[in-house]
Amino acid sequence: MSAPTDSNVPAVAEDAYVFGYPLVLMDLTRQVMTNATTATSFQAPTNQFCLSPLPTPDNKAVVRPNVDTLYATAWLDLGPEPMVLSVPPMTDRYWLMQILDNWTNTTHDPSSTNTAATDVPLVYVITGPGWTGSVPNGTTQLAMPTDTAWIAGRIEVHDDADQANAQDLQKQLGLVPLSDWNSGSYTPPDGVFDPSIDMVTATDQQIAALRGRDFFNRLCGLLAVNPTTPDDAAAMAEFATVGIVPGGNVYALSDADLDAAAAAGQARIQGHTGPDPVNGWRFATTDIGAYGTAKSVANAVEYAQRLALYPYNPDGSTTPTVWTDVLDQPYNAAIRYDTTFFGTLNTMVQAEPWLDRDRALIDQLASLGMKQGTPYAPDADTTQILATAVADAHTGSTTATGPSSTPPTGTAPTGPHRPCRTWSTAPPPASPSPTPTPSTTAASPTPSASSPPATSAPASPT
Repeated sequence: MSAPTDSNVPAVAEDAYVFGYPLVLMDLTRQVMTNATTATSFQAPTNQFCLSPLPTPDNKAVVRPNVDTLYATAWLDLGPEPMVLSVPPMTDRYWLMQILDNWTNTTHDPSSTNTAATDVPLVYVITGPGWTGSVPNGTTQLAMPTDTAWIAGRIEVHDDADQANAQDLQKQLGLVPLSDWNSGSYTPPDGVFDPSIDMVTATDQQIAALRGRDFFNRLCGLLAVNPTTPDDAAAMAEFATVGIVPGGNVYALSDADLDAAAAAGQARIQGHTGPDPVNGWRFATTDIGAYGTAKSVANAVEYAQRLALYPYNPDGSTTPTVWTDVLDQPYNAAIRYDTTFFGTLNTMVQAEPWLDRDRALIDQLASLGMKQGTPYAPDADTTQILATAVADAHTGSTTATGPSSTPPTGTAPTGPHRPCRTWSTAPPPASPSPTPTPSTTAASPTPSASSPPATSAPASPT
């Protein structure tokens, strides 16, 4: 392929940014989640399980985790040798051991829905692309296309009384190097904590903050150990014209042009709006979790726009989603800076139970006319007080954050803003939406003994 002209060199780099984004995101996520000396409920050294409890509202590492699921995750390095995964018998519940390659494709998914029920553990030998050999009798080989793999395991919890049973099964999951499996003895080694790794900033935000040249140099390094597929050859040939090759460096663009290409790539990814709802539902049915190959740069762009970390395949447990408020109306998150805010607040007071921590507000809200079981009808004096309060609060918030105090046009809903309720289990739509919903992100708080490290928030790991 001939070298690109000056006019399209920045566009080639922009396309390469979007193409390589999932690989860089996975690498940063792996660094954060394995940056530990011993396994905890939030992270674990390489080749060890991180066993998480049932999620709570404080869990920010994953978007919309299932409240009836125990998760078990592990990052594998298959370069030195295969890893042996053992799953205890689970005949009374749903379970899944999803295994992703470093490009975020779900390569294997042993589960209760595709394996025969058994009263003995199921044993899988997970092998890297360069491994040759035979697996032990009674085991199943799961070959991976990249040496880095991510296990995202799930175990169903029936109810509160079943938690202890599910946790016992979770603890019986095994992960052992093949050589130690053969010897019958293994003690996981301690990991290494690297203080230079950012454990506070969400990984997607870390990528956004990278200078263009730093991003592309990192991508080139990762391409050297994470091969693309044959169908990616046309895109890779185009990227090579600007020096984006495995182990290479970008020579055809200045730092300023690379920064601009990175910014444009970020905008294309963040600007993806997802599928249109069908009968009120958003339903991912195409190839989420099994992205295939990018036969052109255009497909690569769409691939990154659909990117969601460890969603499950549509033939497994992908769940349709609908957003409604407490009145079962379509949810609208726009805030109106007027007294209708208090009507929204009253809707929540009337419809939602009080949390213990919020009971101190009961009398204060009642003094404004918001009391459960009582119609909300503020008089003229109260309405004027509320209007002044909204104006003062809005001025204070915009002074702190910087935007204009004038609310953006076209964002106010036609009625009161209502609190959100999410339903994520329901019959599928009549005709599925053609493209999956992209993942969203959320930063984690400063890590502590009880808080998870910051990672890009994956899509719902149903």
